[in-house]
Amino acid sequence: RDVDKRQVVTDRSIASIFGRSSNARFLKLVRVRSGDGRPMSREVAWYNLERAPELEHADLTGSVYAELARLGAPLERCEQSIEAAAPTSDECAIFGFAEPLPCLLIKRRSFGRDGDMLEYVEGLFRGDAYTYKLSLRI
Repeated sequence: RDVDKRQVVTDRSIASIFGRSSNARFLKLVRVRSGDGRPMSREVAWYNLERAPELEHADLTGSVYAELARLGAPLERCEQSIEAAAPTSDECAIFGFAEPLPCLLIKRRSFGRDGDMLEYVEGLFRGDAYTYKLSLRI
């Protein structure tokens, strides 16, 4: 079962990523995703509460994207990067690693129709359980 933790935060580094003032409020959502009872990824996401204030009290047990669409703030596009990363000691504990093993760190910035940024996510995925595949059209 996925484990969720949510809180409203102000964080000037995150505000800078969003291009907002340092006192802007964000919904921070931490989820540990599991498959067959095994933790597979830990995702930390921040959502722009200036653009979607109702998200603070919304039921997020399902899809956050579906909830954003329901609230009139659907995501239209994203920019994503993937890099190798070592897990922190907390992440090693979540994944059950006795020592740090290579992981994939996926960073995503998601935007609404008007181009305003609504979401920033950093997801750490087990390197021993994931293969990232893409189909590219040139």
